[in-house]
Amino acid sequence: MKKNLKYNLILFFLLLFLFLVALPGFASQNLGGLTLEINYPPVPGAIRPQDFIETAAPEDIPSLYAQYILNLVIWAAGIITLGALIFGGVRYLTSTGKPEAITSAKNQISGAFFGLLLLLASFLVLKTLSPQFIVLKLPTPEPIPKVTKLPISPPPTGEFRSSINTETPFGKIIEEGVFEGTIPWEEGKRIPRIFNNAKITEELANKLKKQSEDLKGYSDQCTCRETKPENPCGRHKAGDKTWECGCGGCSATEPCTSDPCSPVRAEIQDTEKKNLEAIYSGTEITYTNKSKEEVTVTTNLIAEQIKTEEEVRLLKEQLARLERAEKFMLECYEWMDSLAVFLVNKDFFAFRGDILREIKFWNDILIKGDWATFYCPVSGTILGETEYTFLPESFEETELMPISEEAGVEESPACTTEAPVGEIIDRAKRTGYKLVERMETLIEWDKKLIDAVDKLQVLVSQCSSKRGCERRCTCFGCLCGHHHCSRGCKGWIYCCADSSPAYPGECKERDIDKNIPCPYSEIKKQLEEIQKIWQEMMYVINGKDKGGETPEERLEKTGILPIINEIVPKIFEDLNSKVREEMRYCVSEVTLEQEEAPDLINTLFTCGAAKRSVGPEGPGGNIIQECCFEEEPFQNCLKKCYLAIEYKEYKECLYNCIEGLPPNLDKCRHKLNFHCCQL
Repeated sequence: MKKNLKYNLILFFLLLFLFLVALPGFASQNLGGLTLEINYPPVPGAIRPQDFIETAAPEDIPSLYAQYILNLVIWAAGIITLGALIFGGVRYLTSTGKPEAITSAKNQISGAFFGLLLLLASFLVLKTLSPQFIVLKLPTPEPIPKVTKLPISPPPTGEFRSSINTETPFGKIIEEGVFEGTIPWEEGKRIPRIFNNAKITEELANKLKKQSEDLKGYSDQCTCRETKPENPCGRHKAGDKTWECGCGGCSATEPCTSDPCSPVRAEIQDTEKKNLEAIYSGTEITYTNKSKEEVTVTTNLIAEQIKTEEEVRLLKEQLARLERAEKFMLECYEWMDSLAVFLVNKDFFAFRGDILREIKFWNDILIKGDWATFYCPVSGTILGETEYTFLPESFEETELMPISEEAGVEESPACTTEAPVGEIIDRAKRTGYKLVERMETLIEWDKKLIDAVDKLQVLVSQCSSKRGCERRCTCFGCLCGHHHCSRGCKGWIYCCADSSPAYPGECKERDIDKNIPCPYSEIKKQLEEIQKIWQEMMYVINGKDKGGETPEERLEKTGILPIINEIVPKIFEDLNSKVREEMRYCVSEVTLEQEEAPDLINTLFTCGAAKRSVGPEGPGGNIIQECCFEEEPFQNCLKKCYLAIEYKEYKECLYNCIEGLPPNLDKCRHKLNFHCCQL
């Protein structure tokens, strides 16, 4: 250690000496440009100071000096290291018979070698990171290019108008988002997937129920009577409850064993295997799909459970999207236009040279002329206007009656029909969440069924002679058919029986209520539990018998398949006939070439704008007095009636419920319903 320290100190002072030798020349040049006092030796990779002092730029001299000194130090260190290696090698060769000297020489050689390796590695690392670490010269900065400022056109002045509208395709969200399909449904859409999943789960549950009943039937056949032990004879071993063969003529000494289920053991094992396949690995299922076609697949209950969980997640995402659309419509309540009105406005804006544009609410939904779409201005000059109209310029002098919620009947528009937008959105939303609730319930029953079947198999596996059969063998006599004989013995008499005399008669079971080969009562209860779970699964999938029940009485009895087969198609039908058609045709065509305004113009009014309208009162709800949405009694009425199959049934249920509400709420109409009115 002391010798290594000595060598390190020698190397340090040598390098310091070289640096001090170079310093005076460097100082002399910086202090007055005098002639160099030292003749610097050439160093590979660097220029000697006497060669660049007269020609280099003043700002480059410090970096050239630093580069020369760095290279000089590196080469000097390399030469010294090489000398240390040679010296260590000579010491090693001349140290024969001296272990301490040999060890010291080895340490010197390895130290010099690793020092050289460290020096080279440092140089390579610095050069790899950036050549500037080695060159020691700052790069010349590149000039920043000038960016020419583009001219900005001044904003339009005068009568210029602009409107940027976002579209809310609530109809497409209901169909392609929430239920993801149209009538007739196509394979691959959400509704057929949920339908198929429910049918497959139903078939798997039927199979597990049937196999569990078979398993219970097989266990009923397990009995101690006529049970055959492996060894035909035996005797009781003193101090032990087991039996061992020890009679004359028997060579085996193992205890007697028996299987009370031996006649049906193969069937039990096969049924247990089928249960495991139906639950975990896979079994063949044939079911009828939404198109009334028989399909055969290989699947299991766990896989279908995972599919159901994924469908629940996807459906919740789309229902949240529908809720966001509904919220946006409420926030843009006073400014919303239907697609029909938007198209008329677009023609009028183009005629005037103004700008009317639309932006997508969701990029993954294509409108394609869907009339169940609203547009809301979110930017543009019209946001500062109190009112804007799509009428041509020649109509501007025509006096139109203002619409005011506080206006009297004389100033109100005449409304004839209603587009139940809010009610359709509410029915779709609640039906979607009901479907989610039913599928989540089905998942829970799936888990309970799997657990119950597993428990039944555990109980059946407990069937054993150790449980209730006393294995008693006898060595008296030989078995020749049904008679004892003295010759031609075919085997020793054996019998599992109760504690009987030395000559047992008929084989008997012990206490039939307690000491029996299977836990019959537990097996029976477990099968009843499986049957109960199966019944609940059938209710969830197919629903309970409805009979003549009202929509509110169906809330807890509607299954997955009735929702898919009965409720959803009616929502689609009402969306098309009651909403799309009304929103499409409730706009009067006003051509730009007309010189006079028509006497009456049909347009779509919000519930708030149509309050106290003039029109025939009837089941269509044309006399609007209250517009409701968040009021809890009104929401309760919506909740009671959304499972109505027919639109007429839904309206009757809703109006009957509303009439029973407190004053000021007994005339409620959904705030997001729209009305076709005349100006």
